[in-house]
Amino acid sequence: MERISSAPSISLGYPPTESSAHLAPSFSDSATSTLSFKSLLEDPVNPIRPVYTPTRTEITPVTLSPIPITPVREFQPYLHEISQEYARYSKQKRASLRRYLEKHGKLEGSMKESSINGSLLRRSSVSTILRPASESSYPNSNSETITYDIDDNVNPSSSLVDNFSISSVPSVFFQSDFNLDDPQIFDVVSEHIDITQTSDAPNSNRNLLLNNSMLQEKISWYLDTVELHLLQEIENASDSFPMIIDNLKQLKKETRDNVEETKHLLEKLTEVNVMCDRHMDAISSEELACHQLTQLKKVVQTLEDIYSEHKKVSEDVKDQRFLEAINGINSIVTQLKKKSTELNVDLLSLPSVKSLREEHKVLYHTVSQSVVQQFSKFLTSDMHKFSTILDSNELKDIYLSKNRLIPSVTKSLPSAMEFDADFLHEVDVCIDCLTLTDSLQAALTLYKTAVFEAFENLAQQYFTDGVEMRSVRKSSDLRRSLSAASLSSLSDSSRRSSSAANPFQSMSITEFAEMLTNIYFSSLECLRRIRSQIKVLIDILSKKDTKQYHLSVILNDLMATSSDVVTQQVTTINNLRFRVLDTYPPNNVIYLFSLHIIFHNELESLCGITQSSFIPTIMRQLLDWFKNFQRYSTQKLASSFERELWEAIPVEPSCQDLANRVFECSGNTPVEWTRLLSPEAEKEDENHRVHHVKVSEDCTATVSFGKQSLHIVRSSVTLLETLDDYGKLLAHFSRLAPEFQTGMLDMFRTLNSRVYQLILGAGTVRSSGLSKVLGKHIALASQTIALFQLSLNSMCRYLSRVTGTRLTNETNKLDQDFTVHHLQIHDKFVSLMRERVAISCSQIASLSWDIDSPHGYIIDLSKSLIKLYKVLHRYSQRDCVEVIPDVIRMFEDRLQLELTDIARNPSKWPGVRIDLSYFYDMMASKCGYAGDRTLLEKFERTPEQQEAA
Repeated sequence: MERISSAPSISLGYPPTESSAHLAPSFSDSATSTLSFKSLLEDPVNPIRPVYTPTRTEITPVTLSPIPITPVREFQPYLHEISQEYARYSKQKRASLRRYLEKHGKLEGSMKESSINGSLLRRSSVSTILRPASESSYPNSNSETITYDIDDNVNPSSSLVDNFSISSVPSVFFQSDFNLDDPQIFDVVSEHIDITQTSDAPNSNRNLLLNNSMLQEKISWYLDTVELHLLQEIENASDSFPMIIDNLKQLKKETRDNVEETKHLLEKLTEVNVMCDRHMDAISSEELACHQLTQLKKVVQTLEDIYSEHKKVSEDVKDQRFLEAINGINSIVTQLKKKSTELNVDLLSLPSVKSLREEHKVLYHTVSQSVVQQFSKFLTSDMHKFSTILDSNELKDIYLSKNRLIPSVTKSLPSAMEFDADFLHEVDVCIDCLTLTDSLQAALTLYKTAVFEAFENLAQQYFTDGVEMRSVRKSSDLRRSLSAASLSSLSDSSRRSSSAANPFQSMSITEFAEMLTNIYFSSLECLRRIRSQIKVLIDILSKKDTKQYHLSVILNDLMATSSDVVTQQVTTINNLRFRVLDTYPPNNVIYLFSLHIIFHNELESLCGITQSSFIPTIMRQLLDWFKNFQRYSTQKLASSFERELWEAIPVEPSCQDLANRVFECSGNTPVEWTRLLSPEAEKEDENHRVHHVKVSEDCTATVSFGKQSLHIVRSSVTLLETLDDYGKLLAHFSRLAPEFQTGMLDMFRTLNSRVYQLILGAGTVRSSGLSKVLGKHIALASQTIALFQLSLNSMCRYLSRVTGTRLTNETNKLDQDFTVHHLQIHDKFVSLMRERVAISCSQIASLSWDIDSPHGYIIDLSKSLIKLYKVLHRYSQRDCVEVIPDVIRMFEDRLQLELTDIARNPSKWPGVRIDLSYFYDMMASKCGYAGDRTLLEKFERTPEQQEAA
């Protein structure tokens, strides 16, 4: 295409546009004269370099082919298919446009105020000759179809062809992969598929298109058509360009003014910004100051609350509300940490708070120490309070009744497991405080120490009270020294000094027993309470804090160790008292050592088996005392029988009770032996001797020993008392059985020898102070030996029953000795009467037989026999039954020997018969003899009968 002139020409026969129709005539003339087609292609704002553009006259005229108009309804099926995608696209497009307008709102405002014609703003930047005058509307995003505002029945211009159906458009244009870059699609669209591809060629030959002249000509024609259409479009828009250029100039001017004004505004704005920055800095500073002031107020308020709570904590500590104090301290620490986080201020680093924390540490330590002390004092106080519910006498009666040493009592021991609610609450609070202060271990250790000290003080206090009971009349200095003295120091001093320095020597047995009773039973009550306290503590620890439950093992040995402390104290006391223990009567020893054993048994029941030397020491002391008692009793009995006057004494009921107990012990242990009697006075021996010389209406002549009745002498009562003491000792202390058996046999052996020597020996008159030995002496000696034998058998059977031991050969031998000695006493009676009959019969040779009355010899013999009978019948009926017949037979034999020759003389026979008749009559009337008159019958028979006999 050749180059043509660029003179403007707009006479193409096209109708004028809407914009050119409204322009002023003057403006149109000037624009026509000044503008050219070339200027339309230049940059209207910045025409830096010219661009060559051909004029209309330079373009070869081409006949435009009409473009068919397709009605919108033809596109409805297609638009219906893409309605949803198009609706989303339209919605996004409108949103983008709205954001763009909001972003450039100022520019649009300035454009609206300019003199640009509004119609230019409504004109689209892209237009075609086929676009109608009215704008098409966007489809509604909620509708399923797309509609336009144009009318399908608009009559086209005369240059347009008739409507045709869209179905005549090749379907390739509606494919989703439509792309002219694709050679095959291009071949189909260009309708030259037969040129590029033969029937037998699988692929198109693109070189054929380059050599096809028809195709080249058609493409040129297409390009010319496109160019003409572009020129036509430009021509349609050319009428508006002058107005646009003028508006652009005006816009440039206004823009320069606006730029200047904007520059001034920017300078002012800069100043305003600087002032704003300063004001903002000031505001920030003020806000910061206000914030800091608010923070400071909050900090001050927090500190005020903290100090107020700290004051309350101090008051709680002063008032011993330790748990509230500990919780208050912990609450203060928690508040400080919480407020530090909330206020973003390290309150813990403040000097006042540091000082407060130091005070808290002091209070915490004070609370810890106070709670530890209070915990120990509270439990020990409860222990002492429980031990004083009952007094010592009531406790003694209950424990003795429990061990069947006295009759049953109505009262019982208070329950050690009963704790009131206040006690449990106090213990619970203390454990909470100890757990929070990590001082539970220290508290339990101190509690153990306090318990040990309490038991030491308990024994020491009762010991001091017992000493002061005897020292009340002494000077105050001595009493103070005794109160301050400890048991160990007193024990050491008593070993170094004489026995008179021992304060126990001045204590009576009643006072000493009362002291032991207080120590023993108060200690047992304290131990019972401690065991219950330990159970309560372990239960609370197991429920409250399992982490510190292991600390309860500290209390495992508390009971055993406490019992050891008590036993050490009482062992020391008993060792001190044992120096004067030999003077105690058996009842007192039984009472004291029964207390020891009861205390030890209760200790084992409460605390288990202990390793203390208490019971071995007690039993060793008891054995030593028993040996001394055995020796003393044997010597006392031997001396008593040695000085015995052998006079029968009346038997009082108390003596009969002694005999009954000794006799009954072989079958059943007498109740009196198992019962515990209170300590007796030291003048017990004198009181016992009073009833020996006192005769009352209740006294009897003999003592009943089972079915036998025996006359007793003064020493026999002492024997029964000694055996009664032996029985009590064995009933209470079965461990003494071997020593008991040995001592008892030694005692009976000594007594048997002593009685045998005194009664039957030659020194009787000198040792006893008797002028001569009479029949009653021998009869009472026989009764005494019978008492020995019966008592020995009964006591040996009692020993065998209680201890399960068999009778030894020594016992049988001693019993046989008693039998032999009894037979010897019988022989002694016969021997004495033989001497009397020898003296009396010496008169027979000088007698005259012609008198009618009994002779003197037979009268003397009858009197001697009657006297013997009376003595034996009164003092020993057993011997009377055994000895009188023997004496009568001895008399008959001697008389037969002396009177046989005389009786053969008929002149003398009547006198012999009178003597013998008198003898037998006196025996029958005075002695109750009912036997045959053997001698008289012999002398009355004839000589033949006598020879036959």
